[in-house]
Amino acid sequence: MIGKDLPKSNIRNNDFIDVVFGRRATRFTNPDFKVDREEIVEIFSEMNACTPSAVNTQPYKFLVIDSEEGKKKIDSIMRPPFDRDRTTSCSFAVVMFADRKWIEGFDELYQNEITIVPDYPEMMVPVTYEWYEELTAGDGSYLDKSINFQAGQASMMLQCICRAHGLGTSVMDAWDPELLTDLFGIDLERYIPEVVLTIGKSTSPATERYRYTGDHFIIWG
Repeated sequence: MIGKDLPKSNIRNNDFIDVVFGRRATRFTNPDFKVDREEIVEIFSEMNACTPSAVNTQPYKFLVIDSEEGKKKIDSIMRPPFDRDRTTSCSFAVVMFADRKWIEGFDELYQNEITIVPDYPEMMVPVTYEWYEELTAGDGSYLDKSINFQAGQASMMLQCICRAHGLGTSVMDAWDPELLTDLFGIDLERYIPEVVLTIGKSTSPATERYRYTGDHFIIWG
């Protein structure tokens, strides 16, 4: 898959300014509005086509929860009063993970890569394996830093793609991720839980909040 081949059939908003600058957390969604699985797959394909990724490794996975039973399960590990009930009213919830063992799929990824880029250098295969060994050396903190950063980029891109599909999103981090193994069978030795996102049709206007201007963050060099 490459970006230009995506159908983009469910894009409802291609106004860049509105998609990017109009995005706000959607805390209340219509419980009767459902996104079908075909469009959900399309959303993730579009997200992944334009997310930056180190050596194109794409080291993330997503638990997509669209059943009523599943949404109740994920709601049970959200911490009240902060984030309870939002997963049960959304169309679908997403738990994002950084994948510590992305290297297991690298050979297949490389074979697909050379069908699109025939002159893709063969030396990238041993170089990538060497890089993975360096990242996993010691306590593995370098690996975690790399994949957490990339998962964060995917999360932000997912929110923008959802807005282009006419959907609202909200990111939540007040939860107990260690219970994901019992509830959904997630291997937490491999997958690092990042955030929970709720996605659906907003029923409330966006809330404007005070944000710092650029000069607050800049350290000039």
